[in-house]
Amino acid sequence: WQRQQRRGAATTPGGTAAGALPSTRAHTRAGHRRRICDPRGHVAGSVRPDPRAPRQPSASLRRCTRFSFAMDKLKAARRSGDRSAQPAAFATGVELLRKRALGNAAESWDVREQVFLAALDLHELEVAESLLKELETQFPESQRVMRLRGHFYEASAQPQEAIKVYAQLAKLSATNVIATKRKVSLLQASNKPIEAIKELSTYLDTYQADPEAWKHLALLYVQAGSFRNAAFCLEEVILCNPHSFLSFAAYAECLFTVGGDVGTMLDARRNFCQSLVKKAGPANARALWGLAVTTKAIQGYLDEAASNKPKTKEAAPVVDEEENKRLSAKALDELCNARMAPGMDAIVKAAAKKLSIA
Repeated sequence: WQRQQRRGAATTPGGTAAGALPSTRAHTRAGHRRRICDPRGHVAGSVRPDPRAPRQPSASLRRCTRFSFAMDKLKAARRSGDRSAQPAAFATGVELLRKRALGNAAESWDVREQVFLAALDLHELEVAESLLKELETQFPESQRVMRLRGHFYEASAQPQEAIKVYAQLAKLSATNVIATKRKVSLLQASNKPIEAIKELSTYLDTYQADPEAWKHLALLYVQAGSFRNAAFCLEEVILCNPHSFLSFAAYAECLFTVGGDVGTMLDARRNFCQSLVKKAGPANARALWGLAVTTKAIQGYLDEAASNKPKTKEAAPVVDEEENKRLSAKALDELCNARMAPGMDAIVKAAAKKLSIA
């Protein structure tokens, strides 16, 4: 048969190749022929596969590979914490959930939580609610799932319900820092600054070494107009991080706002200078302007003392007038020589002229 195929034997008028198998073996029905195969099972006339070529993966193996790739992608998104990856994580997680590929494995609940948070970011509340019910069914007494319930209330514009959930979490565990901070943020967003201040002060009684909480409390006090308390909070921030030029500048601004006497102004000037020591030049324009304004105010106190008309009867501290003028001139010179946007030169020079004490 193989020799006949190589010679290309001519077919007879009846359609049977010369020397081929008998027609009784080649036909089963009229008009239908049985495909003749060689001993290896290859169809006659077809192209035989190359045994050296790599085998194609099976459908089950391809599905397994896609599943592993999707799980690795979700795990990388969880570890990075990148919020910009939430749409891709949501699409991948929803696809896996629809195909029921996760099952009840341990990692599947991490994926459900990840998809839940991504759904909140994308405002897919129906998907988030269904996933939250699954998590609550699987972990009915979990504080972590309770916190997710609070997140869901926040996303669905129910701040009072979220505050109740976070308050319950704080009662269950006094060390639940996240729940306490979320409660403070919700109180502030609900236009309840006094309650937010009380809650944050209670939190700082336990966690005194939290600089971000002290900063937030200082901001709340500034919004409430209590600058002395804000200055106290910023002192704690400086103790936690003495290398931040912004903390020194904010503390000096609070002291300048409190004012009242030349001693407070000298403290403000000292802290503005300390901020410039941490970050010098026009890049710290906030401290430069603060130093210029503070030296101008100190010069006003000195002029008033020279005219024997002090505002208070207390003895004013000794102030070096020449040093005050030198600091003012240096700050204004730095501001006038800085690179500015077009049209700002005239405005800065006019302001510097008014603040000059030379």
